[in-house]
Amino acid sequence: MEFLRLSTHNGRTKILIMKAKELQDRIKQVIVALVNSLKPINQSSSGRIIYNQVIRSSMSVGSNYRAACRARSDKEFYAKLCICVEECDETVYWLDLLMSLYPSMEMGLPRINQEFEELLKILSKSRSTIKSRMSNN
Repeated sequence: MEFLRLSTHNGRTKILIMKAKELQDRIKQVIVALVNSLKPINQSSSGRIIYNQVIRSSMSVGSNYRAACRARSDKEFYAKLCICVEECDETVYWLDLLMSLYPSMEMGLPRINQEFEELLKILSKSRSTIKSRMSNN
């Protein structure tokens, strides 16, 4: 299974083909970076609530993408991708909120947020591609 990957160089966006396993690994790496980056905010009660939400939504991206790769049909694949897109978008929301609430803490969140935004684009494009493929059949 192959998917699109966006790559920006000198202001130009290139679309590259990415294998499903590579995308699974990329999602896993950004989740690990996120969990490690957020350890400092887990101490306060409000920080713990947001921590739990962003960890839950980000891990859902990974688990649902893995499930999508094992789908038995295009419809099942599409349904799982829809969940991935929704959870990835939610993760971007929580990261944006964290950066607003904790602007002085250097947690590497802008880089992690950028990665989730790129994953959101990749997953959304994959979802559109599979939807058009299902419509043509």
